[in-house]
Amino acid sequence: MKKIAVLSFAFCETFCDQNSSSRINNSDKTFEKAKEVLPTLKHDVFVDILPPHVSVRDFKIKTDATKIDFTLKNRDSIFHIDNVFALNSLVDDVKQEVNGSNFDFIIRPEEYDIFIIGIDLNGVFINTIKQLEALGFKVFVLSNLAKLFNKATSTFIQQSGVKFCSYKTAENIVSNKNNNKRVQNARRKTVSK
Repeated sequence: MKKIAVLSFAFCETFCDQNSSSRINNSDKTFEKAKEVLPTLKHDVFVDILPPHVSVRDFKIKTDATKIDFTLKNRDSIFHIDNVFALNSLVDDVKQEVNGSNFDFIIRPEEYDIFIIGIDLNGVFINTIKQLEALGFKVFVLSNLAKLFNKATSTFIQQSGVKFCSYKTAENIVSNKNNNKRVQNARRKTVSK
């Protein structure tokens, strides 16, 4: 069973707050739904992807998931060397910065499936999905936790290998993986006796 990494695109006050001049229509509703649902969706890593001009990171996530803050400085690709992962150091509480080209070293395709949520799903998002698929990741876009920015994004998702599903379906995918793991563990115990 693979672990789950949730990639969150642009969920922040800048794009979701009713009073913000940069607000994306209906993003506040998607943001509230994500804040409600995400803590109940089993995931192992949460990657909060924000553009550099956004400094507020107040999206509440499940407490036992590892949180990675990601600053998108180069919009061509999240895998660009200019982009930065902020990881907690194993030695102390100091954040360690890792460049975006190390994404698949930190979150490995053989270990993780990717669930995508967010509100600014266009340009870099489409490139990201293509690159995630090329690296061997299985990618799911959670339809009711995502605001597709335009028709090109919708068309791309339909034509790619990406699974477009609700968070309820994602919960079933995760629980089926957990059930399959329990069955496999039970079989191993039976065989070893």
